[in-house]
Amino acid sequence: MLMLADFIMPFTLFCSAVISLFSGICFIARKETFGTMIFALSWFVSLTVVIINGVVSESIPLGNMYHVMAFIPVCLFPLYFIFRKKIGVMPVSSSFAFISTLITIGAFFMRRNIYWRRPPALQSPWFIPHVTTYLIAYSLAFIAFVSLLSAISVACRRKDPTVYDKASFLLVNCLFPFMTFGLCSGAIWADAAWGSYWSWDSKETWSLIMWIFYFIYLQIPPRRIIIARTIHLFAFASLLVTFIFINLIPRLASALHGY
Repeated sequence: MLMLADFIMPFTLFCSAVISLFSGICFIARKETFGTMIFALSWFVSLTVVIINGVVSESIPLGNMYHVMAFIPVCLFPLYFIFRKKIGVMPVSSSFAFISTLITIGAFFMRRNIYWRRPPALQSPWFIPHVTTYLIAYSLAFIAFVSLLSAISVACRRKDPTVYDKASFLLVNCLFPFMTFGLCSGAIWADAAWGSYWSWDSKETWSLIMWIFYFIYLQIPPRRIIIARTIHLFAFASLLVTFIFINLIPRLASALHGY
């Protein structure tokens, strides 16, 4: 099984990279349907990786950075499909596949602790809803950030970036309830596991900072677009600290959330 997992991940990386390229080409050529079909194929391959991780670890594979980063591409295609059905072709449609590629590359370089087992602190019914809602929020946040960069780039070329700013706001508006649930469920879970809703652990603190920045961003009126973009940059920076830096940099490591 381990050998099979080591084969599937590079294959997924290859598929995601191809999807990224084809999605970009299809977006430019306005062949969204073909791009969607190829993206769906990538989703099935990513789902296979998650299933194999779960079988090997004999648990829900969401307990370390490798598992989590392998899971995010599984979130991206359904989110893309929902947005496409609800609002039609988005200006950042191809970025769903592009972000999927980057995350898969990140998973490829993570330590593949696929034999991971859940410690006692994670033996909780809050484990799955808490982690999955945060991963959905992070997935949308990555796309919103691409939309933000697109808006800034278009504005610098003295063109109208409104469509990208609106897409960015829509995505953040959708991710915020998931992020809020993740924050609240984490506090409830912490009380059940450690007897305290909040411990000001580095992970908890940065999660709160991230939530505050996204909350402020949603309150800023459209006419204050420069301020909104600045706050969005700070929000995404705090997301990177929460999701990546705290988990990978020993000096920032979370004492309570390190498994």
